[in-house]
Amino acid sequence: MSYSSPEPPLPFLTYREEAPSFWKLGSLWTALASTTSTGGAFTVLDQLMPQFSGPPPHVHPRWHELF
Repeated sequence: MSYSSPEPPLPFLTYREEAPSFWKLGSLWTALASTTSTGGAFTVLDQLMPQFSGPPPHVHPRWHELF
């Protein structure tokens, strides 16, 4: 999804305890900022995963990813 809003989104604060969380692939994912709250600009996910786990090396041809 591309950022198309003429105005940047307003600042906001998300508390981890109140953010939606879900388990997937043995990791706990918490959505701290969604495309809905950022005007489609980005998503911020917090991941809690076991030591030495995580995804294998991969690429996202259509998206940027950073850690």
